[in-house]
Amino acid sequence: MHSMVQSIPNLNPFIAEGILRIRDCLENAPMSFQTKHPVILPSTYHMTNLIIQNCHRQQGQCGPSQVLAYIRQRFWIVCGLSAVRRILAKCINYRKQKAFLVNKLWLHSHQQESLRQIHCLPMWVWTISVPSVSSKDTVK
Repeated sequence: MHSMVQSIPNLNPFIAEGILRIRDCLENAPMSFQTKHPVILPSTYHMTNLIIQNCHRQQGQCGPSQVLAYIRQRFWIVCGLSAVRRILAKCINYRKQKAFLVNKLWLHSHQQESLRQIHCLPMWVWTISVPSVSSKDTVK
């Protein structure tokens, strides 16, 4: 909580219509007011958790960086990446998908290691002669 309070002044906040927003260097950019000045949200509020869950579902169960980038189009969550990671750790579908990808990467790395081991063997070991089929042996 202490780090959240310390990081808010660094965001150069201002109040517009009773809502705390970020004053950014995008003042002259051709964007909407909401995009130029996202709403500042604390990472521990229930509403923030609901926003993270909703964006995670809208983005198709993607990872924390993509969810946070999508959220930052309208909101700035203080300590945002850790908040998104905390919520995604509770998502069963995301954990299953992540486990599947980790297993797939692990399997791929072991296949690569097996190929390296094969290429380290002497040439006569990995060049196996395959018996050829002569024209006499074929069935007509």
